[in-house]
Amino acid sequence: MIKMKKILIVIVLLILLSALVSATNYYVAKDGSGDFTTIQAASNVAQPGDNIYIRAGTYREQIRPSRSGSSGNYITYARHGNEEVTITGVSDGISLNGRNYIVIDGLRIEDVGHFWIDLRGGTHNIIKNCYMRGADGWSGITLGGGSDYNKILDNTIVGYCGPSTPTYSSSDLIFCSGGCHNNLIEGNDIQNGAHVSISLQAKSGTTTHNVIRNNKVRNLWHTATNTHPNSDYTLIEGNTIVDAGEEFQNNMCGSDRDRTMNRNLHASIQLGASNCIVRNNVLINNGQLYINSYSPADALNNHIYHNTLYQNYYGTYTNGPRPVYGNVIKNNIFYNQREYELYVWINNAQKENYFVKNNILGADILVYPDGRMSLTQVQSRYPNNWYDNLAVNPGFVNAGTRDLHLQSGSPMINAGAWLTKTTSSGSSSRTLRVEDAGYFMDGWGIIEGDLIQLQGQTATARITNVNYGTNTLTISTSLSWSSGTGVALAYSGSAPDIGAYEHGGTTPPPPQTCSNCKLNPCSTYDNCISASGTCPTGMHCCTGSCTETTPETCPNCKLSPCNTYENCISTTGTCPTGMHCCTGSCTTTTPPTTGLEFEAEDGAITSPFIVSNDYIYQTSGTELPESGRASYTFSIDNAGDYIIKILVNARDGGSNSVFINIDAEPTSPYMICDMDLTSGFEERTISWRGDGTFDNNEFVPKVFTLSAGEHELILRGREGQTQIDKIIIESYGGGGLCIAGDMPVCNGIIDLFDLIFVINRFGTTPSDSNWDSAADIAEPKNIIDIFDVVFVASRMT
Repeated sequence: MIKMKKILIVIVLLILLSALVSATNYYVAKDGSGDFTTIQAASNVAQPGDNIYIRAGTYREQIRPSRSGSSGNYITYARHGNEEVTITGVSDGISLNGRNYIVIDGLRIEDVGHFWIDLRGGTHNIIKNCYMRGADGWSGITLGGGSDYNKILDNTIVGYCGPSTPTYSSSDLIFCSGGCHNNLIEGNDIQNGAHVSISLQAKSGTTTHNVIRNNKVRNLWHTATNTHPNSDYTLIEGNTIVDAGEEFQNNMCGSDRDRTMNRNLHASIQLGASNCIVRNNVLINNGQLYINSYSPADALNNHIYHNTLYQNYYGTYTNGPRPVYGNVIKNNIFYNQREYELYVWINNAQKENYFVKNNILGADILVYPDGRMSLTQVQSRYPNNWYDNLAVNPGFVNAGTRDLHLQSGSPMINAGAWLTKTTSSGSSSRTLRVEDAGYFMDGWGIIEGDLIQLQGQTATARITNVNYGTNTLTISTSLSWSSGTGVALAYSGSAPDIGAYEHGGTTPPPPQTCSNCKLNPCSTYDNCISASGTCPTGMHCCTGSCTETTPETCPNCKLSPCNTYENCISTTGTCPTGMHCCTGSCTTTTPPTTGLEFEAEDGAITSPFIVSNDYIYQTSGTELPESGRASYTFSIDNAGDYIIKILVNARDGGSNSVFINIDAEPTSPYMICDMDLTSGFEERTISWRGDGTFDNNEFVPKVFTLSAGEHELILRGREGQTQIDKIIIESYGGGGLCIAGDMPVCNGIIDLFDLIFVINRFGTTPSDSNWDSAADIAEPKNIIDIFDVVFVASRMT
């Protein structure tokens, strides 16, 4: 009874302590004026709800949060005020692989060896107000394997291809390979990309319910946006997409195919998925809006409406090796395309696409197999699929300057069709049944639902739920209507307008018009003067060759003054801002080791290990000595205890173990590491089976006592399809209680940070995303419970 009372008292104290805990602000400054001089040092102590403010400077280190935030308690990495903070000279600029609830705000990420940001397996992260340029990996921002509910907001993202840039670098600036759901890409200024500026697809699994809206995309080299097979239920809305493929011959980092294909094939939007919504986009001088399909998926039942297409090579092109039908093209403006207003394949009279109440004027329509036709001829020949379309001058404000808003006398005003109609009446009801609910979305858990307005009414209502199976809309405000009432998005006047811009409504800003936007004032470049034109916020419109006035000439640029290194003196030469030109061996004077991280594919790899998509794995299981071998040499500056963590995809019980050791070949079965299963790539701490079993390893974690100096980590394959991406070596702190604030560099003090660490993981098991075995301290049993909390609280100093 007395013991139970003590436990209850501790519980009450813990509740009181947790109520007193508030977010902590940490400051990183290279000159020592902050709390830390490196970002990683701040990451090691930051807890959910904390903010890390980074002072001005160039940081040649990766941002890798040591832990995730939590709902309502993000861990934030932000520049201090308006100071310029640059991450460069690393493999991945920011690794949020398997991390959740992290905010990255206002940083520059430039000239990295792989990705700007790795979001694979990360959820609920926010990337905003950043500038990204120059990434040598296939993609710049990469998602996949469970990247859900992330937001990429208001960034400037620039694909770069220079004389020494590897082929295919930054091919897809934002790329999901599969397993991405409910993500938001909004308000970004996106320029170029050797392949596609924004690419969503699913090579396996699905990629659904993502939103691409209100972005400015100008990819002079190739395609601007695509949704490929299995990326269904995508919303593409309010984007301004211009000049896709305008300089395709200069795409020196792209494929020969992309660099030589016809101009009309460089798409503004390549729609190869089903049940997507494409609306309110302005598409100017691109190749085409391409509705196609690739095996194994079809392009069915997409709704393409209220877009404006001007001076593209084709307006739309519909065809593919897989079925492309049931798509509705309604209330769009197609005006003065360069070759065809529309290029349409007629495949099956029973399963076709529908062109309704569009304004189509300028070039001919090409219908296969009929040939060139006028709008009148097409509507006469295919009256069930083509009807109520117009052919008049749309009355743009100024097409010459790409201002495609409608003049007050435009015939497009109030000329649009209702998107759908109600199928029954309703009185003071919040549930509407309609003919086709596929025009609408309820926000998908990431944005607001559509704002709709009924025919003949001025009141609007927000959609809170869409049941696509029953064509039922649930709305936020009660309305009344009769059967057959028209339904549209909110509009001005008596009916919706045709085209992207609702006259009198809120519309996107005019597109970028400057062809040479520079980050710095034009006068800071050679052969460069100011010019007129619109650039992204913070950039300058210039004309001329605009070459850098201070190219880097020093072969040995160091981050710190030369005299802080061994055998190192200053010499002449130009380095990037903030760096120092040195000569000599310039070896580091060995600050304390806080962690080592390297890519799995960077080691000495032997078969049957293979390297694929930036990770290593075996196709099938093996036992020693036939296993694949990967070895990594690293240097430890301070003798002590260390643990190993790996970023691994261990998706089932037949792909979740390896052999591993340091400074000697691992043996079986003692040095088998059995890992908890993952959902995509997640971080796991290395254990040894020892005398235990596959589900109860003896050494958890396995602690290695290392001397100062060089060591070799040896990884051997065991089970097939155990996919390893990264390896991390962290100090374990010489035997102290190593949790929370002590991790990864233990200080031997059990303090409030340790207590918060355990409380934040209370009730978690290895299957939870925020599980950490370090918190399972009282009696390891794969759950963080009250005994773990009491264990830490009773030892606090």
